Amino acid sequence: MIAWLILKVIGMAIKQKMKLRRANKLKGGIDKIYKDLQKKKGVDVEKLIATHGEEVINLFEFTAKELEILKDKFCVTNLTDQNNLADHEKKTCVICMGDFEVQELIMLHPGCKHTFHD
Repeated sequence: MIAWLILKVIGMAIKQKMKLRRANKLKGGIDKIYKDLQKKKGVDVEKLIATHGEEVINLFEFTAKELEILKDKFCVTNLTDQNNLADHEKKTCVICMGDFEVQELIMLHPGCKHTFHD
């Protein structure tokens, strides 16, 4: 019984160590994103996902610094009143398909130029 308990504790310690290594590796990828954005070189998203997997995007919540960078580099204010436009002229969010309101802050994808709610 004691041997099983010791093995269980060792297994938990190894699992925690692996989790910490993975988090440090992902943090390195995020730090590189900051440097690339600050140099205005942009980020090779496909390479980032291929290197780290989609978890690099979903693992951490945005920090205040990340939000500031995103808003500074990729957000625009919608100045068009879409109520006066024909349906085919309206810009819509590619995620929820909703129309944008006047003065709403919207994000512009740097590659494909799709727009979505901030």
